[in-house]
Amino acid sequence: MQERESISEISKKYGIHPNMISRWKKEFLDRAPELFYKPRQEKKGEVDIEKLYAKIGQLQLEPEF
Repeated sequence: MQERESISEISKKYGIHPNMISRWKKEFLDRAPELFYKPRQEKKGEVDIEKLYAKIGQLQLEPEF
């Protein structure tokens, strides 16, 4: 993360208390991995449980002949 302006400069520029900016920055850095997480690709043979549950629900709603 590049810091082009100091926290005090940003604070003055936007009228926000420096502690709030520091808190937002810390929260972002703490949560960045989950924000940019890419789910891993399923390996061949692995089953997607959510897809199976959706299919079960679909089959339960279909009329039986």
